Order: sequence, then structure tokens, then C-alpha cells
Amino acid sequence: MRWQALRRRLGQPPFEEAPPSPPLISLTRDAFVSYSRRDVAFIDELEQKVTALQGTLWIDRHDIPPGSPFWTDIKRGIEESRNFIFLLTEHSVASPHCLFELRHAVSRGKRLIPLRPGAQACGAPSPSELAHIQDFVWDVQRPADENSRQLLKLLRTEPQFVEQHGELLRRALRWRRAGNAPDELLPRKLLRGAENWLRDAAVLSSPETSPSRPRATRLLQRYVRESRRRFNRRLRLAVVSVLLSLMFLASGWGWVTSTPYQFLQIERETPNLVALALNDPGGPPDEVLEGFVAALAAHGNLKEAIDAAQHWRGPAEKASALARIVETLSRAGALREARQVRSLIDKSPSGIMSLGAPAEVLAAASEASFAVEDRESADQELRSAIKLAREIPAEGGKSGALKMRDPVFARILAAHVRQRRIDEALNGLSWMGDPDRRESVRIHLVTIAADLWTRQDILLLAQAIQDADERALALGNAARGVRSRGLEADAVALEDAAFQAVQGSQGPLALVQVGRLLVARKPALAEQAFMAARELARQQKKVDERLMVAVGFTELGRQEEAAVDIREALALMDSEGYEHQRLLDALVRVGQPGLARKLAGTSPFDLLQLVRTLAELGRLDEAAGLAPSIAGEVEQSSAFYELAHAYTSRREYRQARSYALRCRPTERMKAYTEMLRVHSPR
Repeated sequence: MRWQALRRRLGQPPFEEAPPSPPLISLTRDAFVSYSRRDVAFIDELEQKVTALQGTLWIDRHDIPPGSPFWTDIKRGIEESRNFIFLLTEHSVASPHCLFELRHAVSRGKRLIPLRPGAQACGAPSPSELAHIQDFVWDVQRPADENSRQLLKLLRTEPQFVEQHGELLRRALRWRRAGNAPDELLPRKLLRGAENWLRDAAVLSSPETSPSRPRATRLLQRYVRESRRRFNRRLRLAVVSVLLSLMFLASGWGWVTSTPYQFLQIERETPNLVALALNDPGGPPDEVLEGFVAALAAHGNLKEAIDAAQHWRGPAEKASALARIVETLSRAGALREARQVRSLIDKSPSGIMSLGAPAEVLAAASEASFAVEDRESADQELRSAIKLAREIPAEGGKSGALKMRDPVFARILAAHVRQRRIDEALNGLSWMGDPDRRESVRIHLVTIAADLWTRQDILLLAQAIQDADERALALGNAARGVRSRGLEADAVALEDAAFQAVQGSQGPLALVQVGRLLVARKPALAEQAFMAARELARQQKKVDERLMVAVGFTELGRQEEAAVDIREALALMDSEGYEHQRLLDALVRVGQPGLARKLAGTSPFDLLQLVRTLAELGRLDEAAGLAPSIAGEVEQSSAFYELAHAYTSRREYRQARSYALRCRPTERMKAYTEMLRVHSPR
């Protein structure tokens, strides 16, 4: 956390945490069994076999004492059991009591195990809560002991994950029953573990991976979120008291150079930055602002994010920016705040509730509705957007503004992908009339999917890209995106798919780019791609590609091969004349920065390329020395952005912000977006 770093800088002792809550008992039973009394004979056999193997089952006939409140004990039995077994027979499926027990187990996020007692229950339909879970069949053809051993093995799968869920659930229930008392929130020593469990549960308990694992319910998410907020509030109070003490001893320079101060200044600067960006000729693209407001929301600056979105260009742009905020809050589990922001799209003067809302606003509203789990509204808004888009003239429109259908359809297709309607997005590409724009939209949809979904969706979208080289480059970029989300297996699969896409390619550049992805993991394949690219570039006499091959061989550690490509590229330049940027990049990477600086001279473009390469290689002092000497305003701003980007990746936020302040509004907004994302507590 940002405040923890400040306390370490100030040399303060650890923050004194409140005494932890009294220890809780462990989960007492392997499973709660939900069954109909008509199936008692099978339950008795099940209990006998499982107990013989040292297993423990919670069964109402044995575990509810006479005179005890029945439903209270039932709920407690479910909550104190590691698993929930639902006996799938025609009697239990028709029993209101069994269905009540099932719904209570679902509300508590328990691991669900549908148990079919052999052929006698083969015709019993599964309740909707169990429809996506594979049944455990008590096979009458198999020895009963074997059935019970297999069942007990399933019940004791992932014991640590299940125990953590039970511990967290019981604490959350006690907190809610105490009226959300702050004293019942998680202590500091358990908070990080709970947050890690929620993060793991978001991946491991999804329907695509394992629907039967314990789930993170909204109660658990809210409980952990409130625990973090309380801890942050207390920590802030402690830090403020320390700062007030130090004000009498120091000039305050330590605070000004601290990380919290940098982000406080970004928060204060946001309204002015948005105004500058709007007044900047050309201004930043809408996606730059959308990324900025989403990063603000993720960092906890929700008010500033909403204000920035509402002061953006037109209704469609405002709605799209608000939709990105809704998505960010929803991913963080803050559904209440997400729904409040979603309502702003309706309440705006050109919102979807007003007469004649444009199709782009409806598409953004549909994305926001999907993010807050309002699927019915999302479907309706998306259908309305498509209907309005089809009514837009293909060549132009009235009101003094050219209205083209293709950009609107591109926006609607992006909404389809954000809602994981992959097949509909692919079918909708036929709506677009311009083939070139259609291909660029295919590539853009892959980029969106890489930020949200898994490799199956990305590969499905990438197959629609007709140009093999463009498909390979899109897959390579998607691999970087999913790797940044921690999905290493998906990234590897996408890199392999990119390599397959360039087999037989006549484009040297695509071969080099894909080869560079494989340098660390499959150097032999990377070398194969570089060799093929060299031969193609040699035949086609392409200088850029030869220099890129040299860079690839340098990353592979084959300096002698890189020297061959540079020599041949220089010969081509001497005979035909050439701009230096690619050559300068290659020279710096192969260890000849002096020659590169000499060739660059005073050209703004060449010096910018040197700064970019040096910053990427981590040679920031050299890059910082070159940037102020660049003459062009645009090129100098881009150079300062490269430095801000490099320092952000090192988490040196004071230096990053100092260079961001020297950028033009567009580059500054991009730099702040990266700082907020890297430092985001969500």
C-alpha cells in the first residue's frame, strides 16, 4: 500500500493492530448431506461406508438434538461443513426442504457435489443450481467401498482452499450478525491472506475452470473490502500524526517527494488536465481518456474519474468513459458503486432515457448494464443500438455532420466483445461496408478480448483476421496483454498460435516480431523465424526488416549474426538513401551508441528514437540527457513520455511525474494512466 511505503521511509515502528478476534473452531464435518426422507436406506448405507473410512457427514437425523430449532441447526450445519452433497433423486428434487438447503449452500459459496445413487435416480433432473456441475454417480456395479473411497477423496480435495473459505465465511457471518461492527472485521495479519484467497477464487471458481469449488460470495467480497478500508483509515490516521510531528523537525521535503504526494497532485490536477486536453488541437483519442478515468477509478479516485468523464466531448464519448468506470468497479467487486455510476448514463441530458439517444450511447449503456449483471437491459440496449445504426445513411447525414455507419457498427461490435458475445461480434462484421475498416476492427476486437477474456475467445476472434501477418501480430500483442493479467498458460498458447500463423509468410517483419516473442522460451524456433525473415528481407531488399532481424539476433545473444544484417542494411542505405530511425535502434541494441548518436545529429525524429531505445533498455541517465536537446515540441513531449513510462515501470513515481509534467496533455494523460494502473490498490 502507498501508506506502508511512506511509513518505511519515515522509519516508524509497525502500526499497532487491534487485538485479533477470538479464534474460531475448525470446519467440523466433511460434508452436509441434503436428502429426502424417502431415501433414508441409501443415506444409512452412505453414512456407514464413509464413517468406516474415517469420514464425517452431517445428517439431520443424528445431528439435530430434540427440542432444538430445526432450521437454525440446518443452516449452521451447512456453514460448518466443508462440502454440500445433494442427493439427486426424484424425491429430493421435488422436496422444498432440500431445495431450501441447496439455495442456502449456494448463498454461502459452498462446494457443491451432486450425488446420483446409481440407476434408480438416472431420470431425476438436476436443479438449476447444479446444472453446470458434473454428478458423482454411486455406481451399483462397483464395490460400495470403492464408491465411498472415491467420494471421500473428492470431499477432501484442496483442503487448504476449503478451510480458508470456511474461516472467512464464519468471520463474515459473525460480522453481519453483529450489525457490521468494526471490531469483527479482519485483523491486519489475516487481511492479506483473505485478499489473496478472493483473487484465487475469482480464477479457480469460475464456470470455465471449476464450478464446484467454493466461491467468493458478495458477502465475502464486501467483508474483505470493508476490512481493507478500515485498515487504510487507521493507517492514514497514524501516518498523519507522524507527519504532523515531523513538520516541526523537517522542511517537508520528504513529503513532497513521497509517492502519496505524487498521486495526490495527480488527483488535484485532473480537472485542469482534462480541460487542457479538450483545448489541445487534435486532442487525445477517446480511448486515452477512457483508460485515464478507468485508472482513476481503480486507484480510488472515483469522484475525479466521474467528473472527467462527464466533461468529455459528446454524449457518446461521455457514456463510453462512464462505461469503463463501471467495468473497473465491477471487476473490483464494488457493485454498489458500479450501479450508481451506471445510472449516470441514464440521467445525462443525452442519456438513453432521453428521446433520440444515439446508437453509441446505447452501446455504452449496454456494456455498463452487462458489467453490473443486468443482462436483460444489456440485451435490450444492444438491440436498440443495432436498430438505430442500421438507420444511419451510408454516405452521410443531416445536421451539418457526416454520419458514417461503419464507425458506429465498430463501436457496437466492441460492445459485443466486452459482453463476451463473440459469435455475434463475428457475424456482425458483415454489417460494415468498408473492407479495410472491417479488417482493422477485427484486430481491435482481439485487443479488447486480450484485456478481458481467455485464449479461447481471443483465438476465435483472431481467426477472422484475413491477413496472416496481421493475425500473427495481433496474437503476439494479445499474448503480452494476457501475460500482464497473470495468465501465463494463455500467453504461451497465443505465442504458439502466432508462430503457426507466420509459417510460410512472405512478410519478414511479422516473422521477426513473432520470433522475438519466443526468444526466452523457444530460442531454436526464434532463430528459425529470424533466418527465414533474413532470407525474405534479402530477396525483397528491405532495409527496415534487415535491421529488425539484427535486433532479434542481438536479443538471442547472436552478435555475429546481427553484425551480418547491419552490414548488409548499411550497404542498401548507401545505395538508396534511407531514414535513420531503425538503424539507430539497432546500433544502440548491438552496443554501438556512439555511432548512433553521431548519425542522429540534430534530427528530432532520430533523437526521439535514441531516447526511446535507451529508455527501453533501462539506460535512463543517457536518455534523460538527450531528451531536452530535441528541438521539435511534439518529439520532445514524446521523449519525456518515454522517460515517464520507464520510471513508472521501476515504480519511481516522483521522477515519472516530473517528466510527465513536461509532456503535452495527451502524453501526460497517458503517463498518468500508467502510473495509476501500476500503483492501483485494486
